[in-house]
Amino acid sequence: MALSECDRLGMEIECNRYADASDVLAEEPDIGVVATGGLLNLDSVHEGQELATTSWDILGGTIPVAKSVLLYDDAGSHAAMTTAEFVIEAGASPHKENATVTMNLRIDRLERRGNKIAAIFLDNYTREFFENVVDQAVVENGTKPIGDVYFALKPLSKSNGEVDYNALIGIRPQDKVKNPTAEFRLFRIGDAVASRNIHAASYDGHRFMAAV
Repeated sequence: MALSECDRLGMEIECNRYADASDVLAEEPDIGVVATGGLLNLDSVHEGQELATTSWDILGGTIPVAKSVLLYDDAGSHAAMTTAEFVIEAGASPHKENATVTMNLRIDRLERRGNKIAAIFLDNYTREFFENVVDQAVVENGTKPIGDVYFALKPLSKSNGEVDYNALIGIRPQDKVKNPTAEFRLFRIGDAVASRNIHAASYDGHRFMAAV
């Protein structure tokens, strides 16, 4: 539906093309919407990030599910639950009947223990450390925005990237002007702002563009 509407309006869509700030400026836009998404965020693991498997690895099939798996969710999104279901259905231990959920623990680091991985946790209440040794430690901590293009364009835009949130919520035009000589307005949506999901990006885009 969305693509057919783009066709009806005569929009040009370019795929598989890397674009930097100079490419955007060359188009001489009136409005720029940055939807560059994000990359995996493993910042919650202070040491041993190279030992972590990610939800992307598991769900994308690039790394197989090991025999015993620990899944750490520090984002609280659907991605971790989907990964947990995938891991259990792949036959990893713990199996569905004895899988456990542990609360109030914060991962500190990952360490190698022979051919296994030790996940070191800090209890939020007792402030004590303990470890869980498994074959595979899967970490889900959302994404970090890819902001290069946005921050390169921000000082060149009319609003300097500032958003009038009252106008956004009310579906009204964004009229803030910080740079009167600029030629375009600039917005960013979805994971280019913070770790969220495709629904948030679509909603952001609708709210901005409905008022144009």
